[in-house]
Amino acid sequence: MAIETELKLRFLNAEDAVGLPTHPLLANAGVGAVEQLTATYYDTPARELSALGMALRVRREGGRLLQTIKTANTGFGGLHRRHEWEVEVREDHAPDFGLLPDILREKLDDDLLGRLAPCFTTDFQRIKWILPLLDERRADEGQANGGFVEVCLDRGEVRDDEHSSPICEVELELKGSGDPARLYEIARQLQEILPLVMEDTSKAQRGYELGIGSAR
Repeated sequence: MAIETELKLRFLNAEDAVGLPTHPLLANAGVGAVEQLTATYYDTPARELSALGMALRVRREGGRLLQTIKTANTGFGGLHRRHEWEVEVREDHAPDFGLLPDILREKLDDDLLGRLAPCFTTDFQRIKWILPLLDERRADEGQANGGFVEVCLDRGEVRDDEHSSPICEVELELKGSGDPARLYEIARQLQEILPLVMEDTSKAQRGYELGIGSAR
């Protein structure tokens, strides 16, 4: 089990996203790695998994399928912290409920698992840069403290059978050691040049909200 710590920001206008790769903060980060990420999220028709504060997805990353389950998001002010379990699954056996950790199987009985079905999909291109975090006590020496931040630009959509919503956002994910407050400092530097706002809604939440407005 890992704890995912990330800060999300959203572009007010999708066309402004072209300015991120040339931001001075990324000047020494090299060329961003590009990948296409497609994920299917699973739940019951009554959205019982969501009611338990969980999200289950199977995402294709390169030549692999990764099954991920996350606990309820504690997002506030753009910062998201979640427990996360991730495991690789086979193409012909996804999702694989036999690989769920025991701590979750205590909450998910066979009846509920038997009613899980695809409910929405996220499909987006991700460009990723790596920013090492410097030890603030030795910043003048350029000493990294072992931690780093993944800066990701995600552009695409979340969709179900009837509705879709665009994705155009930046994720700052803390890896290794480091103070989550550093994410806010990086966000502040990005916002000095780019029209970005903090985003408290995860991609999974947006998927669950598809069609809600049109149904009113």
